[in-house]
Amino acid sequence: MLSPVRGRTIICLAAFTVGCSLDESGLRAGDASGDAPIDAPIDAPADAPEEPFVCADAGVASCADAAPYRMPALFSPDAAAPCPAGYDTHDLVLAAPDAPNCGCNCADAGTPSCDTSAIDYHYGFGLGGCATGNGAIALSGTCTTVTEPTYATENVEIDTPGITGGCSGGTSVAPPASSTNVRLCVPECASDQTVCSAQGALRACVYVAGDVPSCPSDYASGPFYVGATPQVTCDGCSCAASGDCTGSTAHLYGDTTCGSGDLPFQMDGQCHALTGSGATWQSANVKPSLAGYQCKVTPGSSHLTYVGESFTVCCK
Repeated sequence: MLSPVRGRTIICLAAFTVGCSLDESGLRAGDASGDAPIDAPIDAPADAPEEPFVCADAGVASCADAAPYRMPALFSPDAAAPCPAGYDTHDLVLAAPDAPNCGCNCADAGTPSCDTSAIDYHYGFGLGGCATGNGAIALSGTCTTVTEPTYATENVEIDTPGITGGCSGGTSVAPPASSTNVRLCVPECASDQTVCSAQGALRACVYVAGDVPSCPSDYASGPFYVGATPQVTCDGCSCAASGDCTGSTAHLYGDTTCGSGDLPFQMDGQCHALTGSGATWQSANVKPSLAGYQCKVTPGSSHLTYVGESFTVCCK
């Protein structure tokens, strides 16, 4: 670089026609301040802020096979793979529930039975079947005093009781989730063409916000649903007692203690003709019969969501 004096001499020679003079110290004639020459270089302060990155093109990288409505990005299942310069780094997780269905806690209502607090019946005569009328009697497995007449030509149908006790309700229990740290690299300048090709451990991919269940044909590897702070949610589950109560019977007795003159009625929901002579009965009870009991559990499906940002990534 030219020294201040020599540089000023050259400038003066070039501008001789307009006049220019220096004294022996290299200052402009008449300048007694002792300051540096006016053309001396000025250094920027050491703490001057770095100029921000500015993208010169607001377009999107023209990757030939990029999918519509998705943005190009680089992606790696290895969170240690660094993003290139000029890319924003998104450290995320790839998570999935450990089971497709949630668990289900059932309420326990005690020992299952076909015992009942009341029976519903229908009756009729002759060819009319059991369509003449209907009613209900408060009966259970305990002997109950009744005054119940029957007739020799009568038909009776008693509804099958429902199951009491057993399981019911249902509360879903979410399974744990397994997760892997991943990295998504998004170019600061959308038009950066380097995003169209894989770079080391980083794969060439496209991404879209949210959970999208499929990938375009040109980016068929995936979808990878990634995000921040995963959690597993559940659909509702249910527990229902089931079994066969058609073997239960209602019994009428000739005394008040359910000890003699037993007349049974099968509680199978079918119309039956009575046999024998009519009578008025003094007591009754139900003898429940349960076959094939099971607690049917219908679990709810498990779903993964992210509390923070989330993306669907598809790769080549």
